[in-house]
Amino acid sequence: MSQIIILGAGFGGLSSANELHRLLGDKHKIILIDRKKKFSVGASNLWVMLGKRSRESCEKEISLIENKGIKFVNEDIVDINTDEKRVYTTTNYFKYDYLIIALGTELYPEAVMGFKESALNLYEMAGAHDISQEIEKFYRGRIVILISRMPFKCPAAPYEAGFLLDEYFRNNGRRENVSITICTPEPQPLPTAGKAGSELMMELLKAKNILLRHREKALSIDSQRKIIVFESGVEERFDLLIGVPAHIPPIVAKKFVNESNWIQVDKSTLKTSVKDVYAIGDVTILKLSNSMAIPKAGIFADEEGSVVAFNIASEILGKQETKSFEGRGYCFLETGNMESAKIEGSFFTEPEPRIVIKNVSKENYYEKIKFEKDTIERFFG
Repeated sequence: MSQIIILGAGFGGLSSANELHRLLGDKHKIILIDRKKKFSVGASNLWVMLGKRSRESCEKEISLIENKGIKFVNEDIVDINTDEKRVYTTTNYFKYDYLIIALGTELYPEAVMGFKESALNLYEMAGAHDISQEIEKFYRGRIVILISRMPFKCPAAPYEAGFLLDEYFRNNGRRENVSITICTPEPQPLPTAGKAGSELMMELLKAKNILLRHREKALSIDSQRKIIVFESGVEERFDLLIGVPAHIPPIVAKKFVNESNWIQVDKSTLKTSVKDVYAIGDVTILKLSNSMAIPKAGIFADEEGSVVAFNIASEILGKQETKSFEGRGYCFLETGNMESAKIEGSFFTEPEPRIVIKNVSKENYYEKIKFEKDTIERFFG
């Protein structure tokens, strides 16, 4: 009997666990380890931010996956010993035949002095809830959405937050007294979506009277004066600050990272340089022909998890058939008023990724809603 250990219960980890169990049944052991107790689709943070959804309605207990015969260990991972093929947690250790590292990113607000004291964290469910409480009583002033560092996951989310806040304040008759500004170190908005994606974003920002400061990297935040100081010397004042903190690889994955600070893998197989060890999702870096990297997004982690699971199962079962990750994925860009664009990308095409944009529509919005529901059902149903 083989034992497969999966580190991290995000999109990639849950996808690979489910696919492995589907292919191998109960004849081999699958162990999923994560310190978190609950899973949610990141897009739901935006709905919690607006008060349209409760936190409880968006989160799912990860332990429910045990109903499928997959063991869930809710502990911190403290070490990975590839010589002994062991993973150590807070109270135990587990031997593996195959290891899948799907740890995602750690949020690191400390990268910018004053961030923790000043910003409400859009990328945490608790932060999204806090934003909902603040905007309810916000009648006039300056809202700034700050992307503090690159890379960051869900690249469209900060812009979606701006569009949805525009809708919120218009519906409440307060928009003329509220300014919204997005500050980012990106060279252009949504650069991974190519020229067409950035142009669409600029058009939407202009139409909704949302200001953009790009190529601005935050140096510090003065919580008393409510000012962001950028490395360029420019300052931005705010009354309400919504932040995207810096993203870093988890400490336990440090021994696997390369000079980019992320885990380098074969872009087709997701194999690391260590035998029987794979890495998927946001903890990895997959460089593209245009020197950029594939976006950090759940849709890619999901597909990578499925590919790795298939190949591990094929090897265990003595089959020759394998699959390759092809670098295709999509994301939704929710623009308000129950509408969304959809951006589809084939990122491994040469010489540039091929990007297709489906225009803003209600159909895309309802597809986004269905995506969240279907994902939860597929992972836990």
